[in-house]
Amino acid sequence: MVMAIVISLILLFVAIGVLVLIHVCIVGRAFSRGFDDSIMVERRSFGSTSMSQDDLEKLPCFDFEAREKGSSPVDCAVCLDNFKVGDKCRLLPLCKHSFHAQCVDSWLLKTPICPICRTSADTWKGASSSGGESSHFSENGIDLRGSQTTENSHRSEIGIVIEGQTTGSGHLSEIQLREGQTTENTHLSDTGVEPNENKTASDGAELSLREGQTRESSQLSGSGIGIGIELSESQTTENTNLSDAGVEPNENQTASNEALLSLNATPFYASAIEPTGHTIPILHLARLLLHRRASVTIFTTTANRAFISKSLAETNASIIDLPFPENIDGLPPGIESTDKLPSMSLFVSFANATKLIKPDFERVLETLPHVTFMVSDGFLCWTLESANKFGIPRLVYHGMSNYAMAVCRDAGNNRLLSQPRSDDDELFPLTNFPHIKLTRNDFEPQLTDPEPKGPYFEFIVEMVITITQSYGVIVNSFYELEPLYSDYWNNNCEPKSWCVGPLCLAELQSRPHQKPRWVQWLDQKLAQGSSVLYVAFGSQAEISAEQLREIATGLEESKVNFLWVARKIESEFGNGFEERVKDRGIVVREWVDQREILGHESVQGFLSHCGWNSVLESMCAKVPLLAWPMMAEQPLNARLVTEELKVGLRVETCNGSVRGFVKWEGLVKTVRELMEGEMGKEARRKVKEVGEAAKKAMEEGGSSWSTLNELINEIQARRHT
Repeated sequence: MVMAIVISLILLFVAIGVLVLIHVCIVGRAFSRGFDDSIMVERRSFGSTSMSQDDLEKLPCFDFEAREKGSSPVDCAVCLDNFKVGDKCRLLPLCKHSFHAQCVDSWLLKTPICPICRTSADTWKGASSSGGESSHFSENGIDLRGSQTTENSHRSEIGIVIEGQTTGSGHLSEIQLREGQTTENTHLSDTGVEPNENKTASDGAELSLREGQTRESSQLSGSGIGIGIELSESQTTENTNLSDAGVEPNENQTASNEALLSLNATPFYASAIEPTGHTIPILHLARLLLHRRASVTIFTTTANRAFISKSLAETNASIIDLPFPENIDGLPPGIESTDKLPSMSLFVSFANATKLIKPDFERVLETLPHVTFMVSDGFLCWTLESANKFGIPRLVYHGMSNYAMAVCRDAGNNRLLSQPRSDDDELFPLTNFPHIKLTRNDFEPQLTDPEPKGPYFEFIVEMVITITQSYGVIVNSFYELEPLYSDYWNNNCEPKSWCVGPLCLAELQSRPHQKPRWVQWLDQKLAQGSSVLYVAFGSQAEISAEQLREIATGLEESKVNFLWVARKIESEFGNGFEERVKDRGIVVREWVDQREILGHESVQGFLSHCGWNSVLESMCAKVPLLAWPMMAEQPLNARLVTEELKVGLRVETCNGSVRGFVKWEGLVKTVRELMEGEMGKEARRKVKEVGEAAKKAMEEGGSSWSTLNELINEIQARRHT
């Protein structure tokens, strides 16, 4: 008996000793990891807000020499191209990442950190922090995406994962790179965002977060940032009325298991501070998510809330209103959207000013439980860092066609824009698409400089990097329209693109009780059996007074009926113009519903600047275009319209240049050809085919319908792994 008691006591003490040993090991491991994480935080905090030219020149440079190609898809994470023999390259000594010198130098002068891993590029400061810390990440197996912070940096121990990036040598010797890999084992509960059990999002709730408002007070208002989506796992779309989303149901199809969605509070970030042309499609995307029984929240600013509220008035979407920064140097007061900028030369200053919204944005984002994904305008680069901080996949709304995206990537990767040419109108073929011949004038001048620099180029570099490090790109197009270019992007570029459009078809056309005067005027022309040319150049094109007078003269001399939507500053049409053409022309200076005009039976042509939204809306309305590109990627859209799809004609410039001046005689010629000629008839036939295909893509079971479901299911599966 005594012996049994002694043996029991011995076993008890042994068990206690084992437990103590296990506890010591656990505490030691946790302390070690915490110490490592503190090093990483310290390391990332080094570096000033700018780097001098002298400091930049101290960074190692080398002329690239031929070597065996590694497994990395690209060498330079900025231009997404491989190094070529003789290229001047810049090596960042702490993290060993390398880039083309001309690509990374402008970035470092402004932001002295590595574009890939955010390690300080300032060598003396980095050296003072910890001697050999450049290998810290690979040794400890930290999952890193972009500027992810330490709160969620320890969630995965499978090696460093940097999407689409390479090491300093262009090989993967130091970093394990897996194309398209994301933090699949991430659960939002691991990010430190605790759900508020007492908080529920009310339908249509609006939250205004003012300066000085605390996190606690913002929680009381309910909803969070972006668009929140809530669907139970058993929910399907079988009893959902498709017409509620603006998409006509296909009578021959029923909802299948492919439409089975399982989402909880999925914020969708929609900014109304960028061009209206970017905001409207994002609101249309919100409708598609609402159609899938989602809870949606939109983020905007004070001055833009009215537009958002009106656009989603009949829905249960919630709206968050954040204050826009005031007293920004170089920006007029009260400007909260690029549509209000007096000149597009202020665009970069405006885009940089939006970064000041980030603290308020993150304070609200921190209150949201179970965030599944975020959609952000590509211009708002800073949202990537916020998304990474909270472990949220960021999807980018690009606002461009697959064609424009692929062409820009091909021309940039193969340095076709910087090669010597006889002039800016010399045609050159693309490397991967030799049937496409472009000129330097098809691109913005800042992108064709052999040694690009300056704020605009720096902004483009930042945007390219943040897009590449995002989860995916939302494309307002449909696969059948641009299959060659969609496949090229997804086979050769990052991140993956998802064609979910045309998004304008997500909203049914409303019929107001009282028609606006211009619609009544169109009704009169229809009753007379007359066709009408619709004329609009968007809200941002800067047209000279001389060019405006040529347009007015051309429309007057063409003898066609026209409806011209002009900005208030575009009122210099010449003496007596509106009076002389009042029987067959009308000038509108108010905001109009463009889809309502294009959908009117009398409208048989569209003289357009070829903004991508306008192109899509015209094709969906089966109206051929007369292409007159003016800025951004519009020249590329014009080539797609006239050379690839053949759903329109092109205006005639006086010197044949893409950006040439248009005389009234050339405008008369092309307007008449579009409205009355054989080429116009053929374009009208083609655009009807495209319009039918667009409608089918958005119907249940169509390509865009299915792609959106696939995207949601993929993100949901990632969340549950």
